[in-house]
Amino acid sequence: MNKLESKIYDEISGLDYVLAGGYYHSRYRCLVHQTTENEGVTEDLKRQSQWMWIRAMNNIVSLAE
Repeated sequence: MNKLESKIYDEISGLDYVLAGGYYHSRYRCLVHQTTENEGVTEDLKRQSQWMWIRAMNNIVSLAE
């Protein structure tokens, strides 16, 4: 079995990730939240056009992952 690395480098984003318990989940949620605010993806958009909201959220989740 391979040893779990304590540090991971993501070549696509150029970011280093350090394993620290629930850090990744917290960081993921923070990225999604900040990006939705920056992109203006709100509950109002969800009410106006669910398909546009879904498309925007899928893009944001994809970027955060």
